[in-house]
Amino acid sequence: MQPITRRLTFLAASLLFALLLVVLIATAPKHPVALIRVVDASGRPLVGAIVLPEGLRTKPGPYASGWYGWRTGQNGVPNPPVTTDKDGYARVPYPKYVFERIETGTLCLSVNHPDFVPDRPERIVATAPPAGAPWRVRLEDLWNRIRHKAFLARPQPVVLQKGAILIVSVRPDPAISRNSLLFAQVSGMASDDTNFWIRPEPGVIVTRRLAAGRHTVRAIQLDSDGCACFSEATPITAVSGQTHELVVALKRGVTVRGQLDGTVPRPVKNGRVVAHVWPRGSNPQDTPPQWHAWAAVHEDGSFAVGSLPEGDLEIVALCDGFVSTNGPGQFQMRYPQKHSLGTNDISITIGMEPTARLEVRVTDDKGHPLKIEDHPLLIPAASGRQSGLERR
Repeated sequence: MQPITRRLTFLAASLLFALLLVVLIATAPKHPVALIRVVDASGRPLVGAIVLPEGLRTKPGPYASGWYGWRTGQNGVPNPPVTTDKDGYARVPYPKYVFERIETGTLCLSVNHPDFVPDRPERIVATAPPAGAPWRVRLEDLWNRIRHKAFLARPQPVVLQKGAILIVSVRPDPAISRNSLLFAQVSGMASDDTNFWIRPEPGVIVTRRLAAGRHTVRAIQLDSDGCACFSEATPITAVSGQTHELVVALKRGVTVRGQLDGTVPRPVKNGRVVAHVWPRGSNPQDTPPQWHAWAAVHEDGSFAVGSLPEGDLEIVALCDGFVSTNGPGQFQMRYPQKHSLGTNDISITIGMEPTARLEVRVTDDKGHPLKIEDHPLLIPAASGRQSGLERR
């Protein structure tokens, strides 16, 4: 082969390779992808597990912060549930940056399978080799991007555990219909998992997915008129693979009626009261069953919050220009006012005090105003994930 022919062949091959490289890079997804593998305790892959991306944490570095919600509108990456394949893998696209140029370091997930205890794990992901990595590592990273059309993070597998079986049944009560929908709250468990409980017959609720260990359980029945009935919060110790039966009695929820004190001039404008009930003597750090409710305040200052369980009541009130006075607490923050709820309705008066108004102007270094919504660092971020029947 003549030298000129060899040079032309080499040039054509080089152009073809460059073109192929450009096409692959141009058609690659804009966002990195994490391969989340879900397995059982023996390492066997689980097919059909549902992986839901819920939040993000920043990568360790000059800036590190807490938990951020998955803001689809801002980071441009949707977070639909993803089902694991026959090998137990789910491909989860995620934003390279939590905000601005602050890299994503950790994915906060919810993982569910109908035969296993649900989990909310966090998995560390990486978006690039560390600074100063050898060229070989960088070339391997580039090849992975081309070959998989995205950077594939391979975090530690999510291991789901077999759970205990819990059967909760309600004692018959002629005053309470057994045909109303029955629910249950379990300490430490989110209540938005519609597959956690099954209802084999009226007045009975069952799960096979209760995590081993100590729990507090409360049954709740909602009548067609919206009224709630509650059982006592009962402690149990669950053992994986064993069946536990709990028979409970239901009592109708009580009502808290009251008024804002005379500090607030009438008519009251835009008034709200918010009530939160804990099982009596419980420790919030144990995430016991809890109940959350709210109601409007009428112009005459009166209110009524119905269908509340027995327990320790915390209540706050707000209206135009006023807030409820500070309740008992140890630190320099505003606390709710506290009362005890039994089996009877109660009437209370909420102490109120005037509020101040704070206006903040944010500018750049040249004095030009900044829009807060364009700068996530100026927006208070959530510090943790919520759970409980009341919000989800």
